[in-house]
Amino acid sequence: QHERLENCRMESHESVWIRLQTGCQPATCTVGCVYRPPNSDPDNFCVELESCFRAAEVNTHPALVLGDLNCKHSDWLHTDTTDKAGENLRCLSEVYNFHQHVTFPTRITGGLPKSCLDLVLSNSQPDHVNVTSGPPLGNSDHVSICGTLKLLCSPPAKQTSPAQAWTWSWDPERVEALRASLRATSLIPLDPETHSCS
Repeated sequence: QHERLENCRMESHESVWIRLQTGCQPATCTVGCVYRPPNSDPDNFCVELESCFRAAEVNTHPALVLGDLNCKHSDWLHTDTTDKAGENLRCLSEVYNFHQHVTFPTRITGGLPKSCLDLVLSNSQPDHVNVTSGPPLGNSDHVSICGTLKLLCSPPAKQTSPAQAWTWSWDPERVEALRASLRATSLIPLDPETHSCS
């Protein structure tokens, strides 16, 4: 189960924030998916992101923030030149004890992976998050990122209802649009020995 966090709003950036019910203790995990355009003001971005951190109370339970953030820092990829947005985000991450887990190029330029712009940040231990890259989806100029987040949790003190299975319910029109998009896309089969999404 999940709930959308309506109090987490970024006025100048696209974002969706949800709180997942984990079924154990800690009982929740916050997930934020954020897009920062390349020409967005880096100071304003961090102000808005921190506002969401506070509204979501990310210092009280596990949290994951991911997306195309267009922030570069040489600590994340040694070939990147640190920019203002990257420096701001690294500082904000330190304040909230977040780790950035993507350490490979995610943006493709001239047919080659170049910059690390798609980031996965969490306040979990670094070894509790694993991310890998896959090929771009469709005509994207970004690699796909697959990952796992390991939550160390204990069972709830008291089970009040039977265990529930999660079911995703898709609107039929969206399913047809997704199918049409996939049919029109040239997908390259992956060799399971060299590409895996855990």
